[in-house]
Amino acid sequence: MSPLVQPKRIGTLVLVLAALSLGAALPAGAAAASEEGGGTLKSSPSPIVLPNTTVGFQSEAQQVTLTYEGSGEVSIQKVGIQGEDSGDFFFDWSNCGWLVDGSSCEAWIGLRPGSAGAKQATLVVDYNGERPADSFPIGGLAEPQLRSRQS
Repeated sequence: MSPLVQPKRIGTLVLVLAALSLGAALPAGAAAASEEGGGTLKSSPSPIVLPNTTVGFQSEAQQVTLTYEGSGEVSIQKVGIQGEDSGDFFFDWSNCGWLVDGSSCEAWIGLRPGSAGAKQATLVVDYNGERPADSFPIGGLAEPQLRSRQS
């Protein structure tokens, strides 16, 4: 018989201890990661628009709040940035995990462009289980570096 794991609540975010990966059982009333919630994940701001940034520099990271609204619970497996310009963006999502109705987590996203022009990508949230991924558009403008003229 595997040990029983009690979820620990920190604010509204539910963390199920890593003991689950060691074969521990969920307590009665808790949902397993494979049971998808019937809710919606929303991004604020939406769309995610970053400040204009000069090529060769990086913007300050902007906070993006991901909020789950609906029934059940979801377990986020990973968050990533995809798309043609994905390499021009950077992010951190260190506190996203198990979400229940009304709970949220933050991702921090910034622009670090390698070339000038409009930059577009998608923030993609993948879940454990069968729930399809959610995606949110990201955009920003990379401005060229101004070069001084020498006489």
